[in-house]
Amino acid sequence: MNQTRIFTLSLAISFAVSWASAQDSGSRGEWAHINSRLRPDNNVRWGTLENGFRYVLLNHKGIPERVCMRLLVLVGSTEEENHELGIAHFLEHMAFNGTRNFKSNEMISFLQSLGMEHGYDVNATTSFDHTIYSLEYWDNELASLNKGLLLLRDICNGISFQPAEIEKERKVILSELRSREGFNYRAQANAYKLFFRGLNFAGRIPIGSPESIKSLRRNQFLKFYNKWYRADLMLLVVVGDFEIPKMEHLVSERFDNINKPSSPIPKKPLGRILRSNSIRAGAYRITDVGSAFIQAASVLPMRKKTESLETRRQEFIRKFSMALLAQRMQRALPNTSNGFADYVRIFEHDTALASLAVAGPGWKDGVQSIDRIIRMTLRDGFLKDEIDWLRKRELSRTQKLRASYSKLDPAKITNSIIDSVVKNRVYIGIPKELEWQEKFLQEINKKNIHRAFRECWNLDQMAFHVSGEVDIQNSTKEIKNAITTSRKEAPNLYLNQYLFDFEYEPTLSGNPGTVVESSTIPEFQAHLMRFQNNVRLNFIETQNEPGQLRAIVRIGGGLFDQNENMPGLREFGPQAFLGSGIQRYELSDVQSFISSSMLEFSFDVHDHDAFTFRGVLGNEDLDLFLGIVTDYLRDPRVHRSSYWDAMVNNLVHRKTSAVGIPDGYRAVQNILYGNDGRFSWGNMRDYTSIGVSDVRDWIEEPLRNGYIEVSIIGDISMSIVTQKVARTLGTLNNRRSSKLHPKPKHPIAVVSPSGYRRVEFVGEKHQAGVIGFWHYDQEIGPMEKISLEILARVIKTRMWESLREDLGLSYSPTANFSSYDEYSNFSTIEASLDCSPVDAPDIAEAILDISTKIFRYGVSQEEVNGSLRPYKVKMRQALRSNEYLINNLLKRAQERSDLIHELVDLKNGNLNQVSVEKVNSLARKIFMPKNSRSVAIIPKPFIGIFQIEAQ
Repeated sequence: MNQTRIFTLSLAISFAVSWASAQDSGSRGEWAHINSRLRPDNNVRWGTLENGFRYVLLNHKGIPERVCMRLLVLVGSTEEENHELGIAHFLEHMAFNGTRNFKSNEMISFLQSLGMEHGYDVNATTSFDHTIYSLEYWDNELASLNKGLLLLRDICNGISFQPAEIEKERKVILSELRSREGFNYRAQANAYKLFFRGLNFAGRIPIGSPESIKSLRRNQFLKFYNKWYRADLMLLVVVGDFEIPKMEHLVSERFDNINKPSSPIPKKPLGRILRSNSIRAGAYRITDVGSAFIQAASVLPMRKKTESLETRRQEFIRKFSMALLAQRMQRALPNTSNGFADYVRIFEHDTALASLAVAGPGWKDGVQSIDRIIRMTLRDGFLKDEIDWLRKRELSRTQKLRASYSKLDPAKITNSIIDSVVKNRVYIGIPKELEWQEKFLQEINKKNIHRAFRECWNLDQMAFHVSGEVDIQNSTKEIKNAITTSRKEAPNLYLNQYLFDFEYEPTLSGNPGTVVESSTIPEFQAHLMRFQNNVRLNFIETQNEPGQLRAIVRIGGGLFDQNENMPGLREFGPQAFLGSGIQRYELSDVQSFISSSMLEFSFDVHDHDAFTFRGVLGNEDLDLFLGIVTDYLRDPRVHRSSYWDAMVNNLVHRKTSAVGIPDGYRAVQNILYGNDGRFSWGNMRDYTSIGVSDVRDWIEEPLRNGYIEVSIIGDISMSIVTQKVARTLGTLNNRRSSKLHPKPKHPIAVVSPSGYRRVEFVGEKHQAGVIGFWHYDQEIGPMEKISLEILARVIKTRMWESLREDLGLSYSPTANFSSYDEYSNFSTIEASLDCSPVDAPDIAEAILDISTKIFRYGVSQEEVNGSLRPYKVKMRQALRSNEYLINNLLKRAQERSDLIHELVDLKNGNLNQVSVEKVNSLARKIFMPKNSRSVAIIPKPFIGIFQIEAQ
């Protein structure tokens, strides 16, 4: 299902994520605030036991009963010797393969007893300089919290490292490496080595290499574990709905008996960056991907800083200047995409980063464009309008975050504390951090931003990296020549006028609408209304997200309004409409309004039965959201130019993504559903056969006259919402009182034969995947939905136990149940996992064997209970979530009142009515051999990838 997004508030972070885990060495053994002028958040309990083990406790009731636990070990791949690469990450995996108090085969049932799911509520990550073990509680029962502490305590010094478990997990890690080690992964690793030559982390990707993973032995694990997992390098962070004195008592009981280290903390082997007095360059070449990714970096010398308010201010201004650069790149560089820039601190080295994507043959233009725009900005700085526009956007974001802090998910606070410890920064608390950011935003000016930008970049010592489909034979020479050529001329670029000093004004037409019907859903305090023009409004007032709203506007029948089956139309049709803009404003104007004010905005046919606008915004921006939607609906048009842009962009996207396993998954979708454009993906012929008139015929009439249902939930009063809808959507022409096409014109048909099938894709030879698929083509009620959800969880657990834990054949097997409210008699269970190409056929058969056994013998009461407890916990929390309520209760409340009854039943506790007999009755239907399908997704031979080493 396609979803077209056009702008979000947050900056693109795809490039920065690669560096997020490479930070300072962390506060090893003591708190950062001990020797700082900055004072830590006084709501936090900072504790240190006699053995050196530290803990951080914070009571935060943003989500009732929610508690987040993190065990942070300040050890990562940087601590590894050359002969043990990948051991820190391998050790992290072993923590869940048997400890002093938990046998490996008991781990899943233990976690289920806590209402948790492995991989979702229980997880771990290893970085260059730290390892994190996470437990996510949705129930704050003290006994359950204590059991979680026991598991984390075991991880500190009670991991078993049984040889058989090591061998099983070795296969899992090799599978994980296969799933990660794609083109982008290899190219980024190559860029690390270029930008950070001499620093140890650049050659120590946490997961290691196939050779090192295969070579590690038990004695090496024990040596690394005993050396680095010591009390003064570990700390516990607990944030959520609990009483601090009781939690502090439990922490002391659990962790106080860890041995106190008898030797000083070993020195972290950071290495020393190799300086260069000239530009450095490197490339990583990949054929048949169509595009190229250009990266530039400027790494400044190591400087130790005493943290203060002033250093925080300087850092903020530098990051702001780089956000301005990213903004400029996105607007001022033609024939490029994904323009991004950031300032980060990596192992005490201040680092400026910039990147963009271009078509492969245009790599030289891409390199020169980055160089030119940086040089021009160094010379001239930024325009006042640019600064003011971004300042306004960031002030709005900061104020929204401050308003919503009281309801913030504890996980986000926990992660911010972890981040501060890893970076050796004083944790002053999110509210204070946001207060300072607001102050900094108000103080910044053109002069200090220009100075900060100049501090980020050293033109003579920059490094450039090019990856993708590029015709480069000598990376250093050719890239340097491109830079030399660029620097012979003054850096001049035309800056498009894209910043605005005016506010959005909706088109006012007609008198405000009046409400002619109203009703309520008392169980959820929801209000349903109909205006005289048949626009319908569903609303819940709640402070679950203070200062914020979620809004959905559904119009017409979406895919049900297509006159004929047209594969590919859903993939670019919505973007063609959205790109046509609205009266009085060009698309760039609309994008500017949205990105400066809203957290999210999109237009899609994700719900097959409607065209849908979606937004997440501050309550003060509801006029803007409703005004833009109203203007789009007042005179909906699809311009020919927008149609061409959308179609060409889609063609380019498909071409550049036609290599790799995602193309194999698209092929599976087409095999299952044949030529059904509601589910299948179009091909090049499909796209080019769709004309602008086809898009117009599908979209324009339903949006002009179709049924409208508006849903809003959030921190705003009903009277204000009613008034704002009346002044906007309430002024539209009379709308249909019901849908023209309330049901699909054709039933969904799964056309693929049952049994095993093999699909091949063009891509790297080490990656493969397997899909298991079962569909149910009868109408289902609430009990059937819950029973099918349980069956999906049982399938996942059995795959996890047999294919991951017992055989080590896959890193992350999963299974999900999907019910489609728009198709009353269609639902699916789909299993998926990654694996090696050699194992894929056998795994595909194994998945069919799992479902056949459930079909024949059913599931046990224990399996039902184990799956039901986490589901109950999640549902209890979901019913407090604005996102869940608007999508599952409100958005079809007047069109489909039967769905309301289902959710009311859930709230009233009908989960307790689920029986093993009901679950097995459905298992005998959905898992029939003639309804079971599995597909092995396997690569064709691909020899077009090779690397040119960075120099």
